[in-house]
Amino acid sequence: MRTVLLFIALRHLRKRWRTTLLTVGGVLLGVFAMSFMASLMLGLRSKFMDSITTSAPHVEVTGKPLWSPSRLFAASPFEQDNALPTFIRPLRPPPSRPEKRLKTYRQLVRLIESMDGVVAAAPQVRGKALLVYGSLTRTVNLWGIAPDAQERVISVRQYLRDAIGDLAQVPNGCYLGKEFLRRTGIPVGAKVTLIGPNGTQIRCRVLARYWSGVRETDELTCIVRLTTAQTLLNFGDEATSIAVRVGDVYRAFDIARTLERLTGYQARSWQEANANYFALFNLQDLITALILTATLVVAAFGIANGLITTVLQKQRDIGILKALGLTARDIAILFVLEGTLTGVIGALLAVPLAAKAIDAMSRVPVVGEGLMTLETFVMLRHPAIYWLPVTIGIVVSAIAAFFPARMAARYDPVEIVRSAAQ
Repeated sequence: MRTVLLFIALRHLRKRWRTTLLTVGGVLLGVFAMSFMASLMLGLRSKFMDSITTSAPHVEVTGKPLWSPSRLFAASPFEQDNALPTFIRPLRPPPSRPEKRLKTYRQLVRLIESMDGVVAAAPQVRGKALLVYGSLTRTVNLWGIAPDAQERVISVRQYLRDAIGDLAQVPNGCYLGKEFLRRTGIPVGAKVTLIGPNGTQIRCRVLARYWSGVRETDELTCIVRLTTAQTLLNFGDEATSIAVRVGDVYRAFDIARTLERLTGYQARSWQEANANYFALFNLQDLITALILTATLVVAAFGIANGLITTVLQKQRDIGILKALGLTARDIAILFVLEGTLTGVIGALLAVPLAAKAIDAMSRVPVVGEGLMTLETFVMLRHPAIYWLPVTIGIVVSAIAAFFPARMAARYDPVEIVRSAAQ
């Protein structure tokens, strides 16, 4: 019986081939659009997440205390390097003007690295400074690092271009962001003067271009040694934060909360630091989903309309089929099968078309500037971006055929034959 129903369904589709082509085209367009837009949106999001998690710390412990660190523990781990807290309890509210620096960052680094899930930790100093090169004066975001420790947290060296030296060997060196050098025209190897807020000046040689792929970072960043930044900002032996690398980047938020309880200082995960960008991505996903849903709904109405027309045109055939022994259930299955076959054909034809379009789009150069520095569009090629839209397209097609199938199943063969005789 299933073979017979399939034969009749294919015959109906072939008989009204113009309507079939239109409905197949509607499903094809919907599935193609879903695959293509998913590849584009998820590719950009994946690129952004990769850029953030490889060029920025997974968790950053700042110098802002949540409560008084001096009274946090009965036996303070900051004073006794080998002592770990047995309980954590805030004893008084935060001070009205909290201190922004970490005076005991060395002990904190050892404490943080002993925590489960943490791979490495490194102190860093951040602040503003003036960069002077000839008659050019620009404000830069100063980033002081301990080169060897920083490599275990964020690999700075992998983002260097045209390097002529290393901060680990050149005390008064600096790395400048690729976009900053492009805008100002400062060449690698040039000597620049860095001026701190208190007027402290240090002469530095530009050792390399720093290109992380995150435009906000590449535009204003000036990377120097930790001691150089401390001197420029008049910090003494203090740090502004501790960069932390974790084993599982998706556990960064939970680890940040544990670090807050452990150290008494504010900790921020990479998800929190980039919450605004992810909110924008979520809004884009919502808008895209609404547009693609509308496309599939239009395709579903096309399928339903085509099948209703077929039911009305094939009333006599339906009556004959019922008279020959087909039940109402068989008739319903017949028309659901027609709608499903339409969806299957359209969805499967969309896959190679989407694959070619995604491949072509990945080669299109990106013109202009944005959040990330991109040379071409980043397109995701995961199998799910193909089979999930295909599944949705087939399911929508089957659902669209449900109402026409019920209408056909309710026809009384006696009434149909009697009407035809009249």
